[in-house]
Amino acid sequence: MNIMLGKIKPSSGEILYHKKNIKKNNSKIKNDIVICSRYNNIFEGLTVEQNIIFMTKLFKCKVNVDQVLENMNLIKYKNEITAKLSHGQKRILSLGMMFLRKQKCIFIDEPTKGLDIGQKKIIWNYILRCRKEKTIIIFTSDIEEAEVLTDRKLILLKGHMCCLGTNEYIKSQLVNHYYLNIKSSSVEMVNDIIKSVIPNATLVKTNNKKKVLDINIGHVWKLPSSSISNYSSLLKTLNKRIKNEGIIKEFSITIPTLKEIYHRLKDEYETNLLELDSRDIKNEKAIAKAIPHPLLLIFPYDLRPLKILTKNRILNAMKNRKYIFWSVLIPISLVVYAFDTYTINQKRAIIKLEPLNIGSEYLYNDNRFIWNYDFNSNITSRNYKILKYVKNKANKDVLVYDKSVQYKALVEINELSVNNMLDGSIYVSNVIGYRLSRNHYRFDLIYNATLLHSLPSTINAISNSILYSKGIKQRIYTISKPFDLNSTAVMRENSYDISLIFGFVMMFASLYFLYYAMVEKTEGVYTIYRSYGINEKIYFITAMTGDFILSTLLNITILVMGIRFHNPVFEDKSSISIFFNIMTMGSLVLNMIQRVVVNFFKSKKILIFSVVIYHLMFIMVAFTFIFEIYNLDKNILYMPEYLIVIEVILLLLNPLYAVVGILFSLYLISNYSTDKFYSKLVGWSGNVFSRSELGISILFTILTSYMVCLMFLFNIFYHSTVYKYSKKGMVKRSKRIIEESCEEIKNEHKYVTDNCKDLVIGAIDLYKEYPYYSLSLNRDFSYNKKKIKKYQYKEPHSSVYADMTFSITCIDAVTFGVKQNEIFGIIGPPHSGKSCILNIVGIKETYDTGSLYINGINKANSNMEDIVISYCMQKPTLMKELTVKEQLALVLDIIGYSNQGLNNYSKELLKFYDLTEFTNVKIKDLSYDIRKILNLVVMTANAQQIVIMDEPTQGIQTLARKRFVWDRIKQCSRFYKSSILLATSSLDEAAYLCDRIGILCKGRLVYIGTLGELKRKYENHYYLTVETDGSTSFHNILIKNNLETLLDIKFELKIHTPTYYKYTCIINTNLDKLLKALEDYKSENIITCYTLSQKTINDIYSDLTCY
Repeated sequence: MNIMLGKIKPSSGEILYHKKNIKKNNSKIKNDIVICSRYNNIFEGLTVEQNIIFMTKLFKCKVNVDQVLENMNLIKYKNEITAKLSHGQKRILSLGMMFLRKQKCIFIDEPTKGLDIGQKKIIWNYILRCRKEKTIIIFTSDIEEAEVLTDRKLILLKGHMCCLGTNEYIKSQLVNHYYLNIKSSSVEMVNDIIKSVIPNATLVKTNNKKKVLDINIGHVWKLPSSSISNYSSLLKTLNKRIKNEGIIKEFSITIPTLKEIYHRLKDEYETNLLELDSRDIKNEKAIAKAIPHPLLLIFPYDLRPLKILTKNRILNAMKNRKYIFWSVLIPISLVVYAFDTYTINQKRAIIKLEPLNIGSEYLYNDNRFIWNYDFNSNITSRNYKILKYVKNKANKDVLVYDKSVQYKALVEINELSVNNMLDGSIYVSNVIGYRLSRNHYRFDLIYNATLLHSLPSTINAISNSILYSKGIKQRIYTISKPFDLNSTAVMRENSYDISLIFGFVMMFASLYFLYYAMVEKTEGVYTIYRSYGINEKIYFITAMTGDFILSTLLNITILVMGIRFHNPVFEDKSSISIFFNIMTMGSLVLNMIQRVVVNFFKSKKILIFSVVIYHLMFIMVAFTFIFEIYNLDKNILYMPEYLIVIEVILLLLNPLYAVVGILFSLYLISNYSTDKFYSKLVGWSGNVFSRSELGISILFTILTSYMVCLMFLFNIFYHSTVYKYSKKGMVKRSKRIIEESCEEIKNEHKYVTDNCKDLVIGAIDLYKEYPYYSLSLNRDFSYNKKKIKKYQYKEPHSSVYADMTFSITCIDAVTFGVKQNEIFGIIGPPHSGKSCILNIVGIKETYDTGSLYINGINKANSNMEDIVISYCMQKPTLMKELTVKEQLALVLDIIGYSNQGLNNYSKELLKFYDLTEFTNVKIKDLSYDIRKILNLVVMTANAQQIVIMDEPTQGIQTLARKRFVWDRIKQCSRFYKSSILLATSSLDEAAYLCDRIGILCKGRLVYIGTLGELKRKYENHYYLTVETDGSTSFHNILIKNNLETLLDIKFELKIHTPTYYKYTCIINTNLDKLLKALEDYKSENIITCYTLSQKTINDIYSDLTCY
């Protein structure tokens, strides 16, 4: 199609439209072409009318909207939002919008794919009504659709053209015979009768497996088309033999239809005529010797599975490149960067202060400081110093003492200072001096010890005063050289940077575990272990243990690196212990939370993106916000109390933030402790979150409690039995559905209800619905609820169990039972509810209403963890990083095989399934069909008694490979005595494998029984297809000639066009007369060709499932 439209250039050849090459006239030709995609090109937010109006404006054409909608049968939905239409209505609207253009060449891609037969007929009739004066090219995989709609057909197979022409031409070229199927106990006698009338007839199928005579055994003869004139006489002869001699029970004649011809070409084998009466397998004794026999072992001890799975998880991770990159290389690189940056910034934090002159003339000399304050003195503190300089008689300054100052005055000064009555002044010192002799003085000093330099400054003032009194003008200078000081701002920033980087280390380290948990969920890895008796609790514990050990190994590596880099936190035993415990506990909590989060996402990319954004919001935004507020005041060491409350809330919301916050406090304490000045100030006083081990211990306790609570909730969430009891009215409704069903369904329901505890699997009235979210529907729930029909399959309806919501029903009143050693098949078209039933039985999903019994145990009363169910899912559930040998070794090691026994049994299994050449190949490098076979090997290696298989051969291309798998399934069932529940959309697969089948249509079972019983039930049902030149109506001729009454045959018209008619006929007798009448019509040129074919199993299946 893309080549014809010029989208892809052909390697050779050319495409011509009206003798014009599309390559040279691409733009002009495309303007004359309309393309209708297989997808619905409509605007679901608009009404049906608005969609039509929009397209008319786009195409610049004028139409009568009502007339267009009438032609589409959508006139009553004119003002409806398009989202509310059914899938078939959306499809016909999409097609109709393309037909609004006036171009005469229309390309339609898969016009009815995914629709049922009723919706297909509506669309076919619409296309036929609109085809006048148009050239329509249809691309379809539905041969019946091509037969109805097209005048000529081109059948492609693997890129090659098989045939081209009309229905009549293709049949005449490919079909030169009829099939005559006769049930008789005497093949030789029947063969002689047929040869006497039609000598060229050939016996193509016989059955010699049963030695006893059985009149129910069917035999097939091929009758040449050239002898069609003799068919009537042959059928008359056979009718006489039935009545008179009884050697023939019944017979039927079949002409291959175009659909059968197409499937024969596609599958490259003769028309499917599977033997339905015999289930024997050739060389049973030889197979019994060849099939591997497992040892029926039990777990040697309870911890063995835990040990094996944990070891495997660790080794599997270490082989994974994603783990090496995300959880090892990136974290270690960040740690190296963090330690290097920390060391560089630590050097920058050191502040070297200049020497300070602490003499009284340079220090404490402003008005705030009080020197030698005398309470009884009238000299104020502003101009009063330690010694008083006054003029003597010689007009020289001399030092005098104020003798009024007594010791009791000092007490009063202290009281004034304590009571804060010194008006914001700071007391420095008080001096009482005495001159004992010429060069001897006595001074009594009382100084303020909280002022660092009050004592040396006071002594300096006294010394200089004495010198001044002696007339010496030189001064004594007292110099203080301060110790180097660490900048609090740099220490804070350094602590912030390294704790933030460690936050990224933990985030990146946990991403692999998050990704792997999502992979395990989407690929169903747990189903492997479930097949070997490993319940979810053990699986969860092993998963968490493996992740914890890997995280611990990374933390130990970081610990060693920290010691090697001489990081201050790693130079103290208590700090090392706290760091390691916090990192380890944080990793455990983080991995556990991620295990819970995985259950709420379906896409790995969206999950990882959401988790990364979630962590970044806390460690980048929230943590930075807290740090900036804390850093506003450079003078305080401790965090304000209101920030403490915010931190507690944040760490409860995100364990990663808890680790970052604790490491920030730990590094602050480490920085303060190594500083000679701040080490005296940081202790048990001040803020809880910035002082020694107390604050970290509190945070550690909160984090541990948080983890325990989450583990408890997770255990309840995962391992509780969820069951909804039947809502009022559902039981009556299920009974009504059973009463309206066929007799086989009624008998099955009665049998399963009476014997549910004796069956391997018993399902009674199972009902399951899924929530449906739509803004357009939920916007006006009450109005839409009245308009939407309840319980309409695949369409939204008001939920049975949730108020004010819409749901879609998946399965409805499903009842069936699986007996001991039986293969029971559920067959149905895609999206009919097969996988849902298997998921419910396989304990992967819960059901809303009904009862489920497995080995006589009711699921409503048990979580069924002790029941071993092997579930072979539709997609292979294997560990892709392992080799084939390692995968088998893992599951066999869980059971308890010795190393020698494990190797021997693995070789036997691989040889039996023809997989020996792939022994050392990684599973991810295997082709899809080999992985499907390996999945089957793993799921049945231990002779499991209950096996569930969902589409076991879907995706396997060749028929030979399919039959190889079918043989292995059948042999394992027979020799392992397993009960198998199988879901498939392939009727051939069901016919080959199943003892009984259940046909599922739109979530309901429409038939249960064997295929032989189904064939006998519809043995008198035929399809008659007639083609004419369109000049006359064959159906009117049929009615006019009163053919129904004359032949006692009921004709039901299924599909018709002016040149094509398809009928369903019930023919008990007069088959020969019908053939004669058709030949007469053909000779009179009323019809051009016809086919009369007994309904095959495929036809019956299509009728029952409307697919």
